[in-house]
Amino acid sequence: MKYHKIIRTSINVGTLNSIKIGDSLTDESGAIGKVVAIEKLIRKYETHYYFQRERTSTVLVIVPKTDFESFAFNKMLQ
Repeated sequence: MKYHKIIRTSINVGTLNSIKIGDSLTDESGAIGKVVAIEKLIRKYETHYYFQRERTSTVLVIVPKTDFESFAFNKMLQ
């Protein structure tokens, strides 16, 4: 089990992808909880990470895609 602190202004995609069920997660407000579910939704221009914590709130982090990722995604659709 790992301990992760989510600070939305300085988080990177590698850290978000490394969070697993059972890890402890703290958000900016100081609320801490064990991750019981993870959902990753890939949208056209952004990716949404939902981390549901045991007995506390769900943490949502929205990561915008870079211009290169958007270009590659649009090329894939053609």
